[in-house]
Amino acid sequence: MRSDNLTSGFALMEEAEFKSTLTEGAIIRCKNQNLYSDEIALYIKSGKKVPRLALEWQENIQVILKQDLSLKRVKFLEVLREKNSHINKKEVAQCFEANFVLMTYELIELIKNMMSAFSRYPE
Repeated sequence: MRSDNLTSGFALMEEAEFKSTLTEGAIIRCKNQNLYSDEIALYIKSGKKVPRLALEWQENIQVILKQDLSLKRVKFLEVLREKNSHINKKEVAQCFEANFVLMTYELIELIKNMMSAFSRYPE
């Protein structure tokens, strides 16, 4: 994996799954692993596919991207949540609404970015 292959705004985290293309082939899951390491490069050179990959987008959201482009473990990072820190926490409804709008907007932007990035690649 190379950082220059990533679409702008995305960063690799340290979690992925590698799967052999053989019917009963090996599956390798790693966490807390530098995905730019030589060891990981060997998995890819040997033809293993990446059905799960942890990504961070715009330093606001962390996700697990699956092979079918679905997202798992969507996590809104503190940097994003701090954008509404000026709202009085005692105003629960106002705080909830502001956070909902902010997170919805960020998800829409993430999905647009993903659609643009992955529309270049055939299935």
